[in-house]
Amino acid sequence: MALTALRVAPLIAHGCRRSRAAASVAGSTVAWAWTVARSGPTTTLDEIEQLAKDLCAAGDAARKIVMLGTAPGEIITLTALTLARLMVRDARVAVVDLAGFAPIISAVSVDQSAPGLAEVIQGEASFSEIITKDRLSRVHLVTAGRPGFDRSLLQSPHLALALDALLRVYDHVLIDAGAASDLSAELLTTNARAVVVPDPSLEAAVRTQMCEKLKAVGFSEVTMLSKSAPPTEATEPAPQRSAARESAARVVAA
Repeated sequence: MALTALRVAPLIAHGCRRSRAAASVAGSTVAWAWTVARSGPTTTLDEIEQLAKDLCAAGDAARKIVMLGTAPGEIITLTALTLARLMVRDARVAVVDLAGFAPIISAVSVDQSAPGLAEVIQGEASFSEIITKDRLSRVHLVTAGRPGFDRSLLQSPHLALALDALLRVYDHVLIDAGAASDLSAELLTTNARAVVVPDPSLEAAVRTQMCEKLKAVGFSEVTMLSKSAPPTEATEPAPQRSAARESAARVVAA
């Protein structure tokens, strides 16, 4: 079977718990996400900090990092934010939400009403308009689209072009794929490393099997976290102007 016909979702479905309903995410979960993002670490950050160092040290080999797993979607998103906030101390980093948890990203963004990739694909927004900033760090943020967007737009070839543009500008792009239920393996795995955020109840044997299968699908490296990362308070404010953001817009326009 061709790689473009494969899906990553079946490989991580075992043990996956259902995430919160979209209505809940759009309401109380937003306040929860903002509160969590503002709080200090509750457990050791040793594992995620070491991973951040390793990924930064890997340079171009870790330019594209896909976050996915069997943990609830909002936990994967917050883990991606934590990892990005640690990495941005030494590199230019962007987080791209393809999982659809835009309310969580918006809750920590300086522009909570910003459009996303779906609006760019539809011609309703420019590329520069969708790149926002984290309130607590220099991390840049891109959502899949505004609430209620048509997820079938993520099958558009324009999505790959947009990701390629980001990869040409940032040192590292973390793609939050969630459970990857409707995203092609080719889009996710091409020149990419995977970081898996597991459900705490996932057995060791299943974790090992999952890593092996993800590498077989095409990821160059697969890192299985022992558990989701605790949120971390950022140490640097987001800048008012961004050369990376403007460069990304120029790449797309070229």
